[in-house]
Amino acid sequence: MKKKRYKILLYACLLGFILLNIISFNHAYKFMHYSDSTNTSQIEIPEDVLTITKMLLLGADIPRPKNTIIPSFPYKTKKICNDEIECWISDHPEKKNAGTVLIFHGYVASKDSMLDRAEYFYDLGYKVILADFKGGGGSKGNSVELGYGEADQVADIFQYFNKDEPLYLYGCSMGSVAIMRAISKHKIKPKAILLECPFGSLYETVVSRFQFMNIPSFPFARILLFWGSLQNGFNGWDHNCYDYAKDIKVPTLLMLGDNDPFVTKKEINEIFDNLNGKKYLKIFSNSSHESYLKHDSLEWENGISEFLEEDVYIKDMPRPKNFVQAIVVAGEILEAEVDMHKYAVQITVADERDGALSGSTLKEASSWGKVETTYEQMVYSEATLAMPLISGYSYHKGAWKNRPERRWNDFLDK
Repeated sequence: MKKKRYKILLYACLLGFILLNIISFNHAYKFMHYSDSTNTSQIEIPEDVLTITKMLLLGADIPRPKNTIIPSFPYKTKKICNDEIECWISDHPEKKNAGTVLIFHGYVASKDSMLDRAEYFYDLGYKVILADFKGGGGSKGNSVELGYGEADQVADIFQYFNKDEPLYLYGCSMGSVAIMRAISKHKIKPKAILLECPFGSLYETVVSRFQFMNIPSFPFARILLFWGSLQNGFNGWDHNCYDYAKDIKVPTLLMLGDNDPFVTKKEINEIFDNLNGKKYLKIFSNSSHESYLKHDSLEWENGISEFLEEDVYIKDMPRPKNFVQAIVVAGEILEAEVDMHKYAVQITVADERDGALSGSTLKEASSWGKVETTYEQMVYSEATLAMPLISGYSYHKGAWKNRPERRWNDFLDK
């Protein structure tokens, strides 16, 4: 009798194991294959018990992402890579030296989800290109590989548009993962990359999605990842951004929403630590796994602007010396009594005779009421030679020691 009970228990466990794997197989397939069975753009949450049971056993149908809005700026649609990938391309009519930003969307999304970021870069003077990964939008297919196969597409798109102008890559979630893997695997060399919420590893992002639905991740996450890897022909446990980051040497802006339910700060911090180039980390306090431009617009714009100024504009683009000087004019606009700058030193290799903005002297600034010419000094030299000498002389002369300490940041606390 006891032996019979053990046999029944063994059969029950075996049946449960088989059933669990069948369910996981179905979920893994649905997780990486979009469905054309519905015209809706969102996953519908059923309310009746029968449909919920069916979803739990067979997996949820994820509607194939579609583009429902179009750019507000002039653009053209182009199919590339054997007509398998659709892109929206905007040549900027006014500024042609800023470069091109290639923009890649996330999971269960299409390129129209990135239009807010694209419009911002367009307004800055960049040419923007938005691409649909295979499986959604205007591109072919219905399968997705969560950044693994998409990395090959990023590399192909990069090579297609890699002409003379500098190329910058911007990605969201899965798009960020694809960018990182493309740099690691295909050795592409963009000018800089801007990454929103890439996961640390595929296993961790599967676990987080189980936790988000209040479902125990063990053993379901491992079984799901096993079948997903088998179905798509790659090792899901090796798909991680920690390793990809070690091969990235280009300037990188890494971003995360403080309330992100799918990517943790621990993951982002480890990715950040492994990056080998110039790197910047930005956390947005009001955002989760979504567009930071919508929920932290000012903070996002400032972060992007600072990153581009540090790694793009200052190095690559001629600019007028109008930043500090504009304070005087701004004061007058605000009807405040503002004196001109009394002391000014300009270091430049530009000659005023060619008429370029960078060659304009401090006397030109004085004509606008920005700088007094009593103590102005023009230094015609290469900045990396002159600035250390001037700074060293000013520091060691010691005149600063007798000046009162200025704590301007305290003004913000009032």
